[in-house]
Amino acid sequence: MLGIPGLPARLAAFDRQVTCAPATRILAATLAEFARQAPRLDPATGRELGEHVSGLLRTVLRTAAPCDAKPDGLHTRVHDHIESHLAGDLRPEAIAAAHHISVRYLHKLFQRHGETVCGYIRRRRLDRIRRALADPGVAHRPVPSVAAQWGFAEASHFGKLFRAESGVSPREFREAALGRNS
Repeated sequence: MLGIPGLPARLAAFDRQVTCAPATRILAATLAEFARQAPRLDPATGRELGEHVSGLLRTVLRTAAPCDAKPDGLHTRVHDHIESHLAGDLRPEAIAAAHHISVRYLHKLFQRHGETVCGYIRRRRLDRIRRALADPGVAHRPVPSVAAQWGFAEASHFGKLFRAESGVSPREFREAALGRNS
């Protein structure tokens, strides 16, 4: 099959992984549809959908485990806690206290999944800000106000982080997402 040694066995193993992991099945279906529809998308929509696909991929990678392995319930509960408190106090000490674990154990929990606590929080907050900046209902709010809502009180620090992660300034992102020209 395609002249690649061992490919049939690799595909069979991948197929077993896909059929036993719901998040992976969702990602596979989304990627297939995204590939079919990509030529019809405008650049801003394609970028926004790409962010959603990368979020799905992060979820699949975070939850990837053999079919017979038990999911890490504590890690999932911590992620849920972070999601529900993104606009609030998310210092590692506060998160650890909410789950009756040490800060050191919290950091180890995230390390096992290839990420850091602060990196995960920063990424999730930036995702929320991108969604808000692309929302026409929030277009009247200044960018620093939107950033402050999600925990970035200092506008210059936020702007640097946003540009480093997105490749454009928050204002440029908003204009592209809302289809405006400066």
